[in-house]
Amino acid sequence: MLDIEEKCSKLNIIYEQPTSPQSPQREQREEWGNKLDFLFSCISVSVGLGNVWRFPYLCYKHGGGNTIQNMLGAFLVTYFIAMIFCGIPIFFQEVAIGQYLGSGGMTLVGKLCPILSGTGYATMTIVFLLDVYYCVIVAWTFFYLASCFTSYPTLPWESCNNWWNTENCFKPNSVNMTHEHFSTDTIKRMFNTSLTLNHNIDSWNQMYINKTYELQRNIFKNDGQLTEFCHTIKSLSYADVSLNFTDIETNISSVLRPGQGVDFMNQLRNCFNVTTVTPAEEYWECVKRRVLMLTSGIENIGGMQWELLCLLGVSWILIYTILGKGLSQSGKIVWFIAMFPYLIMGALLIRAVTLEGAGEGIRYLITPRWESLLNSDTWIEGTTQIFFGYSVGVGTLPALGSFNRFHHNCYRDAVLTCVINTLTSIIPSVITFSILGFIAASQGATVSDVVESGPGLVFITYPQVVLQLPGARIWAVVFFVMLAMIGIDSEFCNVESFITGLTDKWPKYLHSKRKTFTLLVCIGMFVLSSSMVTNGGMYIFQLMDTYSASGISLLWVCFFQTIAISWFFGADRFRECVNQMLGFRPNLFWYICWVYLAPFVMITVFIFFIIKYEPVKYGNHYTYPWWGEGLGITISLISMIWIPLYAVYYLMTEPGTLKQKLERGFTPIPEVKCRTKIKKETKNIIDRRINIQLMECSTLVYCDNNDSKNI
Repeated sequence: MLDIEEKCSKLNIIYEQPTSPQSPQREQREEWGNKLDFLFSCISVSVGLGNVWRFPYLCYKHGGGNTIQNMLGAFLVTYFIAMIFCGIPIFFQEVAIGQYLGSGGMTLVGKLCPILSGTGYATMTIVFLLDVYYCVIVAWTFFYLASCFTSYPTLPWESCNNWWNTENCFKPNSVNMTHEHFSTDTIKRMFNTSLTLNHNIDSWNQMYINKTYELQRNIFKNDGQLTEFCHTIKSLSYADVSLNFTDIETNISSVLRPGQGVDFMNQLRNCFNVTTVTPAEEYWECVKRRVLMLTSGIENIGGMQWELLCLLGVSWILIYTILGKGLSQSGKIVWFIAMFPYLIMGALLIRAVTLEGAGEGIRYLITPRWESLLNSDTWIEGTTQIFFGYSVGVGTLPALGSFNRFHHNCYRDAVLTCVINTLTSIIPSVITFSILGFIAASQGATVSDVVESGPGLVFITYPQVVLQLPGARIWAVVFFVMLAMIGIDSEFCNVESFITGLTDKWPKYLHSKRKTFTLLVCIGMFVLSSSMVTNGGMYIFQLMDTYSASGISLLWVCFFQTIAISWFFGADRFRECVNQMLGFRPNLFWYICWVYLAPFVMITVFIFFIIKYEPVKYGNHYTYPWWGEGLGITISLISMIWIPLYAVYYLMTEPGTLKQKLERGFTPIPEVKCRTKIKKETKNIIDRRINIQLMECSTLVYCDNNDSKNI
């Protein structure tokens, strides 16, 4: 410090200690142990479950029914537009302002625009709700991982021979062709029994099954497919109970050719008017079956799924352990967690795209119809997924940036992270849709019909593809270890953001007791998240995912945060902050995005979201009751209400006239008005090394309004 003062005096530059109690120094806090720790942490928090778990199921959600090759490709178009004009600029802005101020998301906006300090509370509420339900996904993953070691000789989602399977269970690619007839291989079909073909019978005999089917009426359809099926197979023989069939046409049709075997399976499914499901689907969510033991609705919450509860506890213990290590050690853990998933996804990608039917699934993903861009739903989902996937607006990025050194190149890391994030969304989507195309080809169905869209899509498609790899059990273990790592890493960064935000807000009470506070937070979140591992917990989870940290609540917070930085603090002033840290000013493109494009897109999508609002559903069949819908809306309002409430509180408690209150409320507090600003006449003669030392000094260089006397 004396060395800096001495150099300043030689250059006739006045150096002052800050004397104003409202102008504290940049907080001295723990820093990343290595420059790459921050980059990998950003990759870990933004490249996480939002990419591998959420992005594919949103894509599938927007491609169902008659919209095949329609809205889905347009969804990707809106996603990329939002990425360029909103996602990347706001990501960089959050990281940079966190690094400049040395504070997390809780206090950041309050320093720049005091009347909007409620944005910090809203941010912490969102990240709290996100932390509560994200860890449930980790528990699901651990359940699958454990089942890889406890189920022999086959994986539990590999066959239809388990106690939880129904008569509708069908294993894809279980039919082989020999000449013009099917072989006598056992075919697991609708009735959970063996169906074999007798080639020696030349006449049509009556069909039998080994159990009475609940719906006796209209078992067969009166169509040409059934006629072809009946005359080709000649005889189907089961046992015991006779089934009455009605109105079967008897006109002769062509012989079913060997290459039409898959079509035959589709005809059999259509004949019986039953929708088949794969073993992976039934293992995941069939009513009162294995993983979820799902009830009929949120009205029937059911009992606790004790296995999942124990695994949820293990997840929170791991997260607390990592948090307790501190940044210098946890940063190294993040390195491995950030890189390992790409090795696994690369192998799965190669296998998935070589499956039969994969091409049709990929075409479903990428083929747009441009008129769908006029559909507001496409813009709403594409834009909100960018904000959710990039983890903007939840306080995590400013918190991570606040642990950087003042001159760290956060611009490079921010842009690189965003590009990696988008690529990491596309790769799991290609894998997912390749598998859906394979399942569709196996069942003779369309991609839009093979499974229901929902949060469990990744737990249906990925287990399916590992079965196509040699050493399926090993691949299953590796994949679920990868997914668990991604989940734990995302959760670690989000919980760290929450802890940092509250500690920054109340350092007097929490800074010295950070570990104890972290433990209490983890315990509290575990208790709240336990409601989502009950038998009806999936319905609560769906509400949390829809209303807590995505959609309108996230857009609402991001809008006020962006205008606080870009309008009231000022985009020009912010660019000067970046210049002081990095040595360059962001160009006009960034300015236009921060000031005009991003706020316009956010408020427009928000308005359309309200206008086009539709009640949430679970899958394609369950509609929430009115009070369930009200619960979801309340979850959104819990975070959104902080901003207007705090603004009213500020105006009521601040002294002075209304005009004075508004002026102070929209003016940055003194500590962020100026940092190391140098007089023009001395700027050119200051050695760059001294300049760097000045900017890294442990106290602020305090400036008056004219910046004419002090540095």
